[in-house]
Amino acid sequence: MHSGLSKPIGPGYNTWIMDNRSAAVKIIEVLREAGHEAYLVGGCVRDMLLGRQDIDEHDVATSARPQAIQALFRRTRLVGAQFGVVLVGMGGQWIEVASFRTDESYSDGRHPDRVRFATLEEDAARRDFTINGMYYDPLEDRLIDLVGGRADLRAGLIRAIGEPDRRFREDHLRLLRAVRFAARLAFAVENRTAAAIRSQTEQIQEISTERILDELRKMLTRTGRMRGLRLADELGLLPYVLPELTDLRGRPGVTFAEGHEVSAAGDAFDHSLMTVDRLGPHVRFETVFAAVLHLTGLMRSATIDRPRTVRTRVKTPEANTSAQVADDVCRRLTCSNRQRHAVVWLIHHLPLLGLDGDLSLAQIKRIMLCDGYDELIALYRARVEAGLEPSTVLEGVEHLAETIDREALRQTAPLIHGGDLEKALGVPPGLGYQEVLDEVFDAQLNGQVETKAEALALARSIAEKVGLV
Repeated sequence: MHSGLSKPIGPGYNTWIMDNRSAAVKIIEVLREAGHEAYLVGGCVRDMLLGRQDIDEHDVATSARPQAIQALFRRTRLVGAQFGVVLVGMGGQWIEVASFRTDESYSDGRHPDRVRFATLEEDAARRDFTINGMYYDPLEDRLIDLVGGRADLRAGLIRAIGEPDRRFREDHLRLLRAVRFAARLAFAVENRTAAAIRSQTEQIQEISTERILDELRKMLTRTGRMRGLRLADELGLLPYVLPELTDLRGRPGVTFAEGHEVSAAGDAFDHSLMTVDRLGPHVRFETVFAAVLHLTGLMRSATIDRPRTVRTRVKTPEANTSAQVADDVCRRLTCSNRQRHAVVWLIHHLPLLGLDGDLSLAQIKRIMLCDGYDELIALYRARVEAGLEPSTVLEGVEHLAETIDREALRQTAPLIHGGDLEKALGVPPGLGYQEVLDEVFDAQLNGQVETKAEALALARSIAEKVGLV
């Protein structure tokens, strides 16, 4: 059996660079030698029983108090001393080690007001779902299941430990976590647990947007993402988390390909989820979130406008209606600026791919220069596979893209800039500058001009045509 060790890094028990599991097991050994109970706990135990081989995070639960944990290990960080949580550095890994505890009350629907260090049995009773409430002794190869988690794994059920209403009142985020686990594992939510969620859906509004965003990210970037959105809708959570999506019910969908009609059944809400479902298994959060929101502009207008040109950064007032809604949603959920700009960019430029034969080489090159080409194609392909766009459009775009040397394209710089217009043509800075530069750069990307002199000649012609000179 692979030991999980690789190279020595110094004397003592923390001698080797370890994988995450080996580090956690070593910590358990040290705690046990000091007379404490210690086990693997939570998601790693669940995933181990499910046969997963790619478990990258192992947590430890122990009877040792935080001070005792710190005394036993050289490298520690107090991340939640009031809750009995210590990070222990071992073999190049940081492992969360939590003291057995019981939580006595939750006033804010997130944090316990006070905790009491407790027994293993009490620690198990305060956890969220049975499948996350099991412990495993790696030294004796022994499962400790006090809450029926193994039976629920076999039955494919998400069940709250103890009284469901109480579990969700303690931490309102568990309402959404139940959906995420059910979606990821393709499990059903047990009836009493589902009823408790439905009775407390409004409480999700008490949770910080940062925590909601994190749950959405985890759900949308893993398998079962469409199942998760549908389950959140069935349980009544989605209108509080993403009302812009549920508002699409009853709205007819659209196709971005000119001259074509949507052949897939359902409304814009269904089409959004179908697009999400057809994305590949390994996809960035920004791409999935763009799929979730790409039709939300239909609440403001009957169509979603096609951009006139490709921009590296889309200014919100200039964006199409769906991109504007997405910008609002991303701000509300406190997405990073990088995430927000990426989502808005994808949604704004998505209709451009529907131009089919009218999509120029320059436009495709501009998309590639923005580093969003692959994500945009993935998004459009998902719509094709959902029956929302004709496949011929995508085939035409990809055929044209195959003729482009992407590495050489990255080295391409515009032949002229704004200063050239002023110096060579006497065109003063102002309105119309960017349109001239855009048209000249498009001609350059299309291979119609190859030198600065040719670019300036074209710029003069354009400027004269629009009355700038």
